[in-house]
Amino acid sequence: MLRIETFPTEKNLKTDPEPVETDTTTTPEYTYDNYTMPVVDKTKTRTITLLLPLNSEGKANANYMDFYSGALMALEQIKRDGGNIHLNVIDYASDNLTSIAESGKIEESDMIIGPIRYDALKEFMPVANRLRIPVISPLDAAADSLLEESPYLFQAALSKKRQAEAMAEMIAEKYRTCQNPNVIL
Repeated sequence: MLRIETFPTEKNLKTDPEPVETDTTTTPEYTYDNYTMPVVDKTKTRTITLLLPLNSEGKANANYMDFYSGALMALEQIKRDGGNIHLNVIDYASDNLTSIAESGKIEESDMIIGPIRYDALKEFMPVANRLRIPVISPLDAAADSLLEESPYLFQAALSKKRQAEAMAEMIAEKYRTCQNPNVIL
């Protein structure tokens, strides 16, 4: 589950959260900080596809191999916590992403992590939209501009603009009550 935290502003601050109507007889729920979300059924095997350019330029890319190692560590933790994940790893360095999608290798995926770079994401998102598979963009903050084009794209890396907005909101909140706040950035 990916939870994207937002900072309260005058626009989105609500004093009373709106009640969420859900059918709790079939789906257990977890509520945290006024967010209600379904609990993942750990008995069901989920398929996560990892799209990485592991062998770019004819040799293993150390950065992407490190990312892959981190994904394996996360998978081990999920298994220790009782989750059941099948990891499907696809090296797209030598293949066209559209041809990978058309080969049927990703159709059974519950979620896709990657592609890594903006240009590859832009090429791949029409396929993910058609298949209705959530895609997480893990590293490239430039992918922020693609969020408007797809309800299936989730951005893990914040854009510099969003980082600056969050910092400004935090500073404004922290120094709101000061009589003479001086902040140097």
